[in-house]
Amino acid sequence: MIEIFTSLRYLIAVSVAFISMCYDLDSYKIKNTWLARCLFFITILYLAANVGLGDKYALLIFKDYILGLSAAFFASYILFRLRAIGGGDVKLMAVLGSLIGERAALVMVLGSLTVASLIGIFVILLHHEKKFHVIHFSLAIFIACIGLTLGLI
Repeated sequence: MIEIFTSLRYLIAVSVAFISMCYDLDSYKIKNTWLARCLFFITILYLAANVGLGDKYALLIFKDYILGLSAAFFASYILFRLRAIGGGDVKLMAVLGSLIGERAALVMVLGSLTVASLIGIFVILLHHEKKFHVIHFSLAIFIACIGLTLGLI
């Protein structure tokens, strides 16, 4: 039963990352109302899982939720303070971290940085310029989330 719940969490994480990426590509902004609704839904999902899975997994599920959210938020907040990513990306990482847990969230932060670096190098090579280009970090988050879900990173 716990494996089904874990698979569901990763499926929801990929879906949230995809929709957030679409918002970002469309308007250069990830809607706060969207992320707040996602976090509310995830909280309800965890509460239902606590009831459905019983006391044996309640602490484990709560730990994944709180530590995942905190780890992803603080790791990406450092990047935000360095002006490497935007505020919406920090909130998106926190929402995704609450779904996938602290270890996976930190791997996803590092994976998305790697993907963003590769995208940046590709953009520079494509335009034959060495000037700064703004990229949508939510695209890198989405690709890293897929890689994490498939076990590639």
